[in-house]
Parts: sequence; C-alpha cells; structure tokens
Amino acid sequence: MRKIYLFISFLLCALSLMAQKNLSADKLFQMGEYALAQEKYAKVLESYPTSSLYLYKYARCADLLGDYPTALAYYAQAGDRYVDKYFYMAEIYLQLWHADEAIEAYQTYQSLLEEPAGNEQYIQQQILWAEKLQRYLRRVERLSVIDSVLVPIDEILQQCVLSSEVGRLQTDSLRGMEYINQREDYKLWSQTVGDTTKLFTSHRLLEDWSEPEQLPATVNFTSEQSAPYLLADGVTLYFAAKDTNGLGGLDIYVSRYNSVTEQYTSPDNIGMPYNSPANEYMLMLDEVQEVGYLATDRFAPEGYVHVYSFALPKHKQYWRGLPTDSLVGYAQLRTFQR
Repeated sequence: MRKIYLFISFLLCALSLMAQKNLSADKLFQMGEYALAQEKYAKVLESYPTSSLYLYKYARCADLLGDYPTALAYYAQAGDRYVDKYFYMAEIYLQLWHADEAIEAYQTYQSLLEEPAGNEQYIQQQILWAEKLQRYLRRVERLSVIDSVLVPIDEILQQCVLSSEVGRLQTDSLRGMEYINQREDYKLWSQTVGDTTKLFTSHRLLEDWSEPEQLPATVNFTSEQSAPYLLADGVTLYFAAKDTNGLGGLDIYVSRYNSVTEQYTSPDNIGMPYNSPANEYMLMLDEVQEVGYLATDRFAPEGYVHVYSFALPKHKQYWRGLPTDSLVGYAQLRTFQR
C-alpha cells in the first residue's frame, strides 16, 4: 500500500509540475514571448515527446519566430488532432514559394474542418496566388549573375555603366527616369498625370524637342508605368509596370513596335527570375558589352535596392528538373548561376 501511495503521489506531483510548466509556457506565448515559450514547451516534450498538443504548440512558436523548417517538422509530427496546423503549414509553404504543397495543405485544412472557419475567401485568394506562382515557376530563365550590390534607391544609375552605343539614362527632377537613344533624337520617360503614371515620348526637331506624346494604351495598360528602356533595334521596349496579373509590386514588361501596323504589341511579363512579388524598378540590356542590369528591392531594407549585373544570354534557357528548393533559389536570385 505504501508503494502505491508513493507512486500516486509521484504521479500527481509530475502532473502538477507539467501543468505549471504548461501554464507558464502558455502565458509566455500569449504575451508574444515565443522564444521563451518555446523553451518551456521543449522541456515538456522531453517528458512527453509524442504529445500532439505540445508538438503543435512548439511548432507554433517556431513558426512565429520564422524558423520555418522546424515549424514544418513539428507540425508534421503533431498529427491531425489540431486541424489549424494545415492552415499554418500552407502559409509557410507559400512564404517559401512551395506552391504545390501550399495548395494541398489549404485543401486538407478545409476538408478536415467540421464547420466553416470564416476564412474561405482569404484561402481562395491564397490558392489563386499559389496557382499563379506555379505557372511562373514552370519558366524560370537561367541567368548568369556577375555581381550584386545593395545601394540606396536613388543611386541605381550609378551602378549601371552603359556603352554610348545603346543610349543613356538620366534622372529628371520632374519626370523621374528618362531614356535617350544613341542618336540623341528620341527620348522616353514616365510622367504622372492625375493619379496615374504613364510613358511619354518626344522627338528632337533641330535644337528643340517635339511636344510630349503619350504612348498608346497597349503600352500604358495600367495606372503605373515607369523606367522605359529601348533596345538599340529601336523596336524592343522594356519598362516597369504595376498590374494585378503580375507577381506583385512593379514587374518588368516587354513590348515591341510593329513598323507595318505602327502599333505596339501587348506587353508581356518577362517572368522569373527578373520579376518577383517585390518591386522591380528597371531592366537595362547593353548588347554591346553583353551585360544587363536589374534593379529590385527584393530582400532589401526599406529605401534600398539590389542592382544585379548579369551576362546577356545568347538564347533563352529555362531550368528543368530541379528540386523545388533549388528552383526557388534561382527564381528569387538567392542562388546564382555564374
């Protein structure tokens, strides 16, 4: 009897201690002290390593701390008792650009819910974004990056040394970025008109410039266009634009002038790795020096941009057969092909 009494007392003490640890961890979690709460949950897991509850809570801490690999690993171990884990896993996968896994996790979450959670519209929007990401990730162009520098956004042009044969870029206090061709008789720029920013052009007439002419709606197709750059062929126009069908923020688009119809083609989003959910401010291609420049604020602190210089490819090649993490690395320009 004495042994039974001691065993029960020991068990009660252990349960009481666990409850105290749990209460402390939960309180820390509610206070937003996720690192300290995670330490507490880790202590509990030492005694109860298969507990779905504490595996889930530990995963939530890792998730909120941005430790996504750990969070995914512990969510996976937590079983299906806590259905919300699939929602959080989907959010992580989308942050990591793992579109297939994100869609599957969102769908699993919805299928396991006993009643609607009220976030159906949000999830549908996230799934649509994941499907868009899938499409772009199927065509990630191979790019040989030469260098990358982080500079204030107003110092972009100082990092882009173009040959005189391809024209020049300059900043205008009223118009922003302005491109002038190699003959210095044609220029392009963006200008704000009301609540929109459109692309304009002008021709040199003797010593003066003609009246500004707005490019047609095929090019000025959204409320914001900027940073035009014309190739030496006088036909191929690159520019930045913000469009709901793009990846987010400013994306780089290309349009071509048809001299027969005297019309510009509908702009094409040039895809990854040039574009991302961040802002891509400018693309410049120097065909004489065979080098290009891309200015983007992806992974940059506020007010700064990364300016990537890269070798112009002889012809387009796309990544095929890569693991998702490797493909995403190239798409985000976190991984360089040199």
